[in-house]
Amino acid sequence: MRTFKYYMLFAVCLLATGMFTSCDSSDDSVIEARALTDSEKVLYKQAIQGNYSGYLVYLQPDDINGTQVEKSLPASWNVNTETMQLTVSNFPLKAIANVTRHLDLKALLEQADPVNMTAKVELVDPEYTQYIEQGLYRYFMTPANMEFTVDGKNVTINFWVAMNYYGTRYESIATVYNKAFTMPVLIRDVQVNYNNYNINELMYLTNSYTPPTTESDQ
Repeated sequence: MRTFKYYMLFAVCLLATGMFTSCDSSDDSVIEARALTDSEKVLYKQAIQGNYSGYLVYLQPDDINGTQVEKSLPASWNVNTETMQLTVSNFPLKAIANVTRHLDLKALLEQADPVNMTAKVELVDPEYTQYIEQGLYRYFMTPANMEFTVDGKNVTINFWVAMNYYGTRYESIATVYNKAFTMPVLIRDVQVNYNNYNINELMYLTNSYTPPTTESDQ
């Protein structure tokens, strides 16, 4: 879980709501924020535009040891800054199947055909001056519900735009730094016809991740 913890720490430092102080506990200086200029908005759009290939990283329960095991599944996505939309092609539903303890939901998602996930992209404006100067770009992501049919059943996957995960608050904010893309994917619940299955899991969509060599499903 070391790598996953790294991404979680990264998100704590960059994405926590209302963060106006440094993540370094020894530095209590206030980070200033300001509005983006028109030229900076162009840079923000250029920084995230394009096609990406990487992984969806998540923690799968290990009932034998009573812990969680870091897992990942290949994923590819595109960001179109003309439409300001992110599209994940063939979202790996197996990840949601692997984190749920509802066996009927797990079986249903494992037989589902691939579906796309989309999200609305918005610039973080005003933004922290320090991030602007460092070339670290952040974007609000608002995922749309994923709706599809499996075995004659209507399935809807709902997302959070912000959630508390093990005592830490996370927001659906993507970061791009030197084309290294990281985006929390906050799974709220899955609805199957009239049944609702709580998920409440944090995952990461990232192109700067190397799966452990011990993973058998890569």
